[in-house]
Amino acid sequence: MDRTLRLQIVCRTIAFLCLLVGVVRLGEAATPAVNPLWLSNHLVCVNLRCEVVADPLRLLGPVKSIVAQRVPDAAAKLKARTQEPSVRATLVVGKVVRAVPEALMFFALALAMRAFGRGDPFGLEAVRWLRRSAAAALAAVLAQPLASSLRHTALEPVIDGEAVFRLTFVGNELLAGLFLAGVVWVAAWAMDEGRRTQDELAHIL
Repeated sequence: MDRTLRLQIVCRTIAFLCLLVGVVRLGEAATPAVNPLWLSNHLVCVNLRCEVVADPLRLLGPVKSIVAQRVPDAAAKLKARTQEPSVRATLVVGKVVRAVPEALMFFALALAMRAFGRGDPFGLEAVRWLRRSAAAALAAVLAQPLASSLRHTALEPVIDGEAVFRLTFVGNELLAGLFLAGVVWVAAWAMDEGRRTQDELAHIL
């Protein structure tokens, strides 16, 4: 198997996986409209036996879920609150705000990998899609505080009884997202510089 064929197989496989992840992220955005409690499902394995367990308190996040454990019948109250139409609508909006730019990022990466698979690593099309992926990644990072704030505003009245909009930042997620977007942007910039150098050498020769 020659290098060109290997490159095509790898790039097409990655493109398919990116496309699949993007579709899954969009599908997750609709989950609260069907049953918000599905967002609290997690896999628990004990002695090689695994099962999916629903824990409504997980919807509050790692910190608030600990606080909620001190509230009597917090899980039952949270379960009942998620059945309210306005709460469901807020949760859907929060998921959409975060999921759409993330899905666009994966779709742009898929198209960039598809361009790579054509055998031109410094092609203009690949560079453009990488830049669009970086822009979508940045949008996803900036959307994260708003998405978290909408979720907390909808659910935290279970803890304190107040339905007040609170802007929430998760510092480590924000920094990691900015770092990822920056890495993709720098990669696109480096490839663009390589393409320009390649074109200049072609004109000289």
